[in-house]
Parts: sequence; structure tokens; C-alpha cells
Amino acid sequence: MSARIDEVGKAHAELSASGSERWINCPRSVALSRKAPPQVEHPSAIVGTNAHALLEKHLRDEPITEKFKNKIGVNRHMENGVLVAVRHVNDVVENLTR
Repeated sequence: MSARIDEVGKAHAELSASGSERWINCPRSVALSRKAPPQVEHPSAIVGTNAHALLEKHLRDEPITEKFKNKIGVNRHMENGVLVAVRHVNDVVENLTR
């Protein structure tokens, strides 16, 4: 099974949850999509993917280097949005563990 690699080095599964309606209803679409030319991602989708990568590093308590931030184009707006998400996730986890 092959996978597409995004800007932050993460693989996208062929049988992804977001594409499940397609591949459940048309299993041959998986093989056909391998032959399709790569799609150009919208700049907003790239920013969203990169923001999720930053969020994941925060939630896993992994080091966030300047090199990583520069690679994915972190700016103050993205950092602030991600920190709001981190606080929300931490609040939800805290409430679940009470």
C-alpha cells in the first residue's frame, strides 16, 4: 500500500477515514487513484496541515525547534491558534479524568 507524503513528512493513507465513503462504495477507486496525477493542494490546506503538525508536537510534548517552525511556516497567528487548541484539548482531558 502506498501513501502520499505531505510537507511535514507525514504519510497519507490510501484507505483514509476521510475517503472511506469513496473506497467502501467503490473499492477499485483505490487502484485507480494511484494512477491519477498528484493534485495541487490549496495553500489553505497546506497551512492547515502544518498547523496540525505543530499541534501534534505540542500535544506530544515534543521539542519544537526553530528549524521545524521555519520549515512549516509558523507565524504568530498560527502559533496563537494552535495554543488555543492545546488549551482546549488539555481542558477536555482534565475534565475526563476527574
